[in-house]
Amino acid sequence: MSNRNREANESSLVYTLNFSFRQLMKNINTATPGIVESYQPTVKRAVVRPALRLVKTDGTQIDRAPIANVPVLQPSAGGFMVNLPITPGDAVMLLFSQRGLAAFKKTYQNSTPTASSFFSSTDAVALPGFGGLNVRPATTQGVSVQSENGVDFVSVERGRVTVKTPGAVSIDCGTLDIKASGNINIRGARIGLNDP
Repeated sequence: MSNRNREANESSLVYTLNFSFRQLMKNINTATPGIVESYQPTVKRAVVRPALRLVKTDGTQIDRAPIANVPVLQPSAGGFMVNLPITPGDAVMLLFSQRGLAAFKKTYQNSTPTASSFFSSTDAVALPGFGGLNVRPATTQGVSVQSENGVDFVSVERGRVTVKTPGAVSIDCGTLDIKASGNINIRGARIGLNDP
């Protein structure tokens, strides 16, 4: 066999292997953005539609089917959690498990994965956090929990904690201790004390 024929065959084999590998990779889910269609806060489960359309070889685009029963990862540990009010239209990141999550989703404990499930769309979890495109940060010097428009917020900066809202701040507790090494200033148009 001449060198030219060998190179042509090798080139053809490399092309075929690369093409086959790329086609196989198209069926493996790893991560993709998604749009929430509905959310059940009591069980932290959502119906999420992957946001990136399928593009066929002729250029036509197809919306992906929604994925049901997707656990939403609200930050939690040690018996405490941060609860985000997930609403339809929110963008999330869908992460697809390496192995089947069907048994794990029932207990969130050690479990046996579905033997035939690898990176399946049915084994997705949703991670919220994209937020809006235009967000006004309440602070650029610390951490804030805030509305996207920056009107309502709690911010923590070095040496300062700020709570701000045009609405009401409510404190409902058994005991309220206020300790200050400096002055305590209370300003308002009307200040009233009500007995329970």
